[in-house]
Amino acid sequence: MRALAFYLSLPFIYGISLSPFFILYRISDFLFVIMYYVVGYRKKTVLTNLRNSFPEKSETEIKKIARQYYAYLGDLLVETLKTITWTEKVVKKRTKFYNVEILNELFEKTEVF
Repeated sequence: MRALAFYLSLPFIYGISLSPFFILYRISDFLFVIMYYVVGYRKKTVLTNLRNSFPEKSETEIKKIARQYYAYLGDLLVETLKTITWTEKVVKKRTKFYNVEILNELFEKTEVF
C-alpha cells in the first residue's frame, strides 16, 4: 500500500520539482498556513521548546519566532523537492564548498572496504 501511495505521488512531487522558484515559494507560503494555523504540526512542542530556550522572551516574541520557524520549514520542504531535478551544473552554480582539500585528505586516508 505504501508503494502504491509513493508511485501515485511521484508525478506530483516531480511536477513541483520542475516548478520555478517563485511558484515554489507560493507553495511554501501555503504549507506554512496549513502547518501553523490549520494542522498545528507539533505546535505545542515547538512553543514549549522556544519558551524553555528563551525564558527572557515575551509570548509575542516566542510566537513570532515560531511563525518564522514554520515559514522556514515550508521553504526547506519545497527547496528539498526542487533538488530532485537539479543537474550537476545547477548544483555547482548554487552550492559553495569550503575546505574541500581537507575532505579530500580525509577521503584519501580512509580505507574503503
